[in-house]
Amino acid sequence: PGHADSLCLYGGVLMDDARKEYEQAEAYFKAALRSDPQHVSALSLYGLLVQEVHRDYPRARALYDVAYFLNPQHTDTLSHYGTYLGRVEMDFAGATALYDRVLALDPHHANTMCNYGLVLQAEGKEIDRA
Repeated sequence: PGHADSLCLYGGVLMDDARKEYEQAEAYFKAALRSDPQHVSALSLYGLLVQEVHRDYPRARALYDVAYFLNPQHTDTLSHYGTYLGRVEMDFAGATALYDRVLALDPHHANTMCNYGLVLQAEGKEIDRA
């Protein structure tokens, strides 16, 4: 109890598409951030939950901004932020720039490759690029 990494990981499990226990996941992310307000993974995952579940886009962006400021090389933050830019702001250039950064750091980041393909498809570009 009170360990930010464990709280964040469990929140991620609860948020998983199969479980969809969003209220509990949110409670764990908040607990992780009370334990460590600069926990980048908790900020990023909480941002994703706020974006996808609550549709509170300004709050999601604020969480991504803090996570990015704390660690601009954190691949999950970059990927989630890219998804936000592509889906919410329709900023495909910004999204692909972030996805390129993720794939430069981790060429096998599966979620990024999938979301990159969706952005390219939305732009009417060849999906082979992803």
